[in-house]
Amino acid sequence: MYLLISFIVALGSVFGLSLVGALMTGEHKTRTATIGFFCAIGYWLLLYWIQWGAAIGIYGPGPLFGSIFFGAIIGAIIGASSNNYESAKGASPGLIISIGYLLYIIIIAWFFQQTDIFQYEKKAKLIGTVAQPKGDLSQTIEPMDPAFICLVPEVSADVKANSALSGFKVTGYAVPGSRYKIGKATKQYIDGQLWWIYPLEFHGWLKWRQDKQVPGYLRVSAQDPFQDAQAVQVNKQGQEIHIKYLNSACYEYRADRYLRYNGYMNMVLDDWTFEVDDNWNPYYTVSVLERTTGYSGLRTKGVVVLNLQTGENKYYSINEAPVWIDRIQPLDVLDFQAKKWGEYVHSSWWYNFLHNDKSQVPTPGWFLTYSKDGYCQWFSGFTSTNSEDHALTGFILIDSRLDKATFYKAKGVTEAKAYETALSLWNNFTGYEPTELVPCNLYGTLTYVIPMVYAGQFKGVSLVSMENYEINAKGNTLEEAISNYRAKVNSAPGSVLAPVGGKLATISLRGKVVRVGQPMLQGQQQIFPFAVAGANKIFQVVYSYEKTPKAPFVAVGEEVAITYLDTKEKVITCQTFDIPSFVLSDESPAQARYLKNKGEVKGEVDRLKQEERRSDLLQDSRLKKANPDDLEKFLEKQK
Repeated sequence: MYLLISFIVALGSVFGLSLVGALMTGEHKTRTATIGFFCAIGYWLLLYWIQWGAAIGIYGPGPLFGSIFFGAIIGAIIGASSNNYESAKGASPGLIISIGYLLYIIIIAWFFQQTDIFQYEKKAKLIGTVAQPKGDLSQTIEPMDPAFICLVPEVSADVKANSALSGFKVTGYAVPGSRYKIGKATKQYIDGQLWWIYPLEFHGWLKWRQDKQVPGYLRVSAQDPFQDAQAVQVNKQGQEIHIKYLNSACYEYRADRYLRYNGYMNMVLDDWTFEVDDNWNPYYTVSVLERTTGYSGLRTKGVVVLNLQTGENKYYSINEAPVWIDRIQPLDVLDFQAKKWGEYVHSSWWYNFLHNDKSQVPTPGWFLTYSKDGYCQWFSGFTSTNSEDHALTGFILIDSRLDKATFYKAKGVTEAKAYETALSLWNNFTGYEPTELVPCNLYGTLTYVIPMVYAGQFKGVSLVSMENYEINAKGNTLEEAISNYRAKVNSAPGSVLAPVGGKLATISLRGKVVRVGQPMLQGQQQIFPFAVAGANKIFQVVYSYEKTPKAPFVAVGEEVAITYLDTKEKVITCQTFDIPSFVLSDESPAQARYLKNKGEVKGEVDRLKQEERRSDLLQDSRLKKANPDDLEKFLEKQK
């Protein structure tokens, strides 16, 4: 296929224009045609080598039009070489070249029509309809189950994957690291858990010749930082895995070349993702794009699924794709669409050029989030175009499979500020670094979850409130960090910082204390643990002079009244705490006089305000225009 296409392009552009130039001049026709023919042969072989070697598809201005254009320049130059400048016909080849340049200018002008100046409205709509729900965000965004939070950043997974490569079983007693190298990882939800999946790639042609298959891949748990990496060499049914089609393979086994030869020559293919299904069989999932504004404005229209063991492949539309595929929408396409939406959703190109006060941009970086049912979305905050602004205008969640996006208006801090806060919590540990954050609704509080690493090793977790970065906590484990964070949220002034939202219920419990633990000190917070009869939980209450002054007096046999969120955790932090039998009173002669004086002062202030209001009403100029009879009837009704 590449050989035929390259031949047609070379023959039509190089030899064709050379022949036209030779025929339009009176001299050197045979010589010009011969030179054009041999140059066309050379250009044909060059095109074939480039297109076949890079597995380039035949589409668009680059692969197809570009090769025709450069061939036309070569042909025009050869045609002009037969020019007899002393004859009247000598200007003919120059005319051909001029027409070629004119066409080139037209093409450039046509491309200019695709710029934001003319296409800003279309580009703002590339992302589709962006839902913008109103109301409490904690009620809108589903709470995250802590079991599905990614605690293993890619940098830590890389370290584990490299250490596990030596455990691969390969043929001929070869050392795995000398034959294969670890490819780019992808985070995936497989069989009910989050994993980092690593393909193994060939080191080169010589290694591929030794064994034209890879006997598996690597997986690293994205949820459990204390679990080792594993080599996957059999699927769920116990069948051995033999991967033949990879982009690091050679000749007909190179995956992108294989797809081109099997029906996808004229398609825009992007985002070659190594994914596995729920049976642990490996595939390439490749996004198929379409252009919406000339040769720009890319949108995803489907996905190709390539079985890396058998070579079987199938195209699916977005809505028909298998459910195990996590990513169909390429991130670079989504990033472009989100930027154009933020830039032009409320203003035109000309308005932005002159004023630029209605546009907003995504914050640097996109983060992949998963819900407890494996629903995958890309997250990014939005902020103003002012580079010195660190406040959120909101954030966007884009479905990684479907063409759906949701923008949430929210105040708070950007991811950069959250990273800065997370690092400050560990400032006494030199070399600790924050890694890929996970934004989530943690029991009704919008929170950044940020794993901390040292030299690629997991060391702890930082939690930072998206609304107020001063509400934060850390822990050596996620459970410890959540416990500290909940205590910090519950002790924060104002209930607004501890919303009870999402789908979590608030449970009220009244019962006798059967066990009391040792008081703990977490930071500057005093925590008192206890157990209640009939509840298989450990409860803990954070001491606060204003909210929980009775906490230090919890004892076995006391009846307590508490409320807490139904989070399904083993250790629960109480929202409210009371010992009903322990009645506190702030009454004292001085306090009583204070309260009495306070009430009298308030009554006098209210009376004076009422008198001022009555005086203002009586002096109101509108009373002079009122009908006396109607005014008298109104006053009678007020008695």
